[in-house]
Amino acid sequence: MSQTLTAYNTAETAKLLTKPYFLVELGFSVTLYMSTLKDIVISSKLYSASRMITVGNVKPDANGNIKSSVIIDNVDNAISVLTLAESPSGLPVVVYKAYGDSPAPSDLVKIFDGVMGLTKIDDRSNNVTININSVAIDMLSPGLIVSRPTFNWLPPSGTTIKTGNTILTLQSGNS
Repeated sequence: MSQTLTAYNTAETAKLLTKPYFLVELGFSVTLYMSTLKDIVISSKLYSASRMITVGNVKPDANGNIKSSVIIDNVDNAISVLTLAESPSGLPVVVYKAYGDSPAPSDLVKIFDGVMGLTKIDDRSNNVTININSVAIDMLSPGLIVSRPTFNWLPPSGTTIKTGNTILTLQSGNS
């Protein structure tokens, strides 16, 4: 994904101190626009920095596919509620790199355009980690598993299982 730097980005990266930041678009039913540094409005979209957000290493593998992650602060549980309600596997995600105080839309450097994958909610760190992929590799596994199993793989009570010289007889848990 090569891109020519605009005059604005060339000037920003030539400064003695340059601090790039990321703008992330997560395509839930209501798109979340998030920034890793500060609130910024670009093309009438407010990229909010109200949550701590971390973008993992975004580099292609040998096949050109990108696998990374976005980690979002979840102190109020709003992000976990959203991911449980919408099961984000396969929903779109775009990550831009930005420089300076007021970049124009043409100054954003798109570094990732793909889909959300599996999501991990960590109650100890109060973070939600969303895997992001340039191809839908996680689509073969279920995106949401939150319920009691609706099946039983165990044989019925009273079944005898023989293994070597050992004979096991299954009993119900109520015995």
